[in-house]
Amino acid sequence: MTNPLLIAPDGTGIASSLSLHPYDDINNWLKGDFKTPPWSPKQIQDFQDRLDSAFGAKNAFVLVWSADRRYGDEFYNEHGELEKKPPLLFKEVPASDKPNEKDYIYIGVPRWMIMEVHHGSQLEAGWESASWVTDPDGSKRRVRPENPPEFYYVNARVIDRHEQTSVIGAVAPCCQRMWSNGKNVCFGRYREPDETDIAFVRGIRENQDKANVVQRNDAERCAKIIQDGNLATKHFMKRSAELKSLAVQEAMLAHPEAFFGDILKDRGATMSPREFESTVRQALEQQHEERFEKTV
Repeated sequence: MTNPLLIAPDGTGIASSLSLHPYDDINNWLKGDFKTPPWSPKQIQDFQDRLDSAFGAKNAFVLVWSADRRYGDEFYNEHGELEKKPPLLFKEVPASDKPNEKDYIYIGVPRWMIMEVHHGSQLEAGWESASWVTDPDGSKRRVRPENPPEFYYVNARVIDRHEQTSVIGAVAPCCQRMWSNGKNVCFGRYREPDETDIAFVRGIRENQDKANVVQRNDAERCAKIIQDGNLATKHFMKRSAELKSLAVQEAMLAHPEAFFGDILKDRGATMSPREFESTVRQALEQQHEERFEKTV
């Protein structure tokens, strides 16, 4: 399989710094040089005013640069410190190769986003139940602050450019190529916010009006919506599953013949103990890497 770090973000093939916009070159993403948005504060505010006008309410949908952690999920990291991630992640890179150290470097995707704003009062009913994860030893651990934030942001739209399709509703060819390379998300090509994004927000308002839906700041949201839209919960649920998998893997490696001896015997395989352990370890490590690959 092609190295995913060499694939253009829209799956169009091998990335080249000579042919790609800097925001489309994944090698640049790994440097983390895109914390400053490419628009001035005035440009951002002017576009925000247009979004407000399209929806008919102020700051119901906001224009966000993907590296702005003010709009990311707030959670307790493994050190018990409150931390925020970028709202759009490409990759989580371990800060150390030591298995007991849990720090991660978060690699974002340089894109504009439109995020839907929810008031904290909407989340109170499901906040507490969505604020805990279960560790491998069965104990519960809080990963969110005790109280919901004043505002909670959910990704409504990543602003990017995908290849056009000949059939309405069909999956874009660039997305299909990305999936064929084992990636779950196609980030397309970078583009600046434009009229299509204004129309997107206006369409949400029009659909709500047709359905006679009035946006209420006090409307409750269930825990599942919070979990589905929150990177922090996904992060810790994945880490918990990964630690459990490692524990099972170590048990298998400690007694490989007990777990795999009959299988190899039935197939007539003959190996020395060292060859046997090496083969089992390689297979388990490959399986673990495929299941818990850090790239999106």
